[in-house]
Amino acid sequence: MRIHGSADADRGEIAEIVDVRGAAKISNARIQLLQNSRGALVLENVVVDEIVDHAGSILVVNGEIKKLSNVRGAVVVNGVRVQ
Repeated sequence: MRIHGSADADRGEIAEIVDVRGAAKISNARIQLLQNSRGALVLENVVVDEIVDHAGSILVVNGEIKKLSNVRGAVVVNGVRVQ
C-alpha cells in the first residue's frame, strides 16, 4: 500500500505499507511492515512487526512495536510495548 497525502484507516490487517508521504492515522490494526515513510504517523491500538526508515514524528497509543530501526524524528509512546 502506498500513501501520498493523508490517510485514515480503522481496523484490519495490513501486510505492508511502503512509501508514506504525508500524515497517516491507523487504528485497531496489525501491520507487518511499515517502510520508507515521511511525515506524521498516528498509530492507535496497533501491533507493528517492523518500522524501518521513517523520517518524521510517530505517536503510538496502546499498541506494540516489535522492531524499530532507522527512525529520524520524535517517537512518543503511551501504553506501548517495544521489544
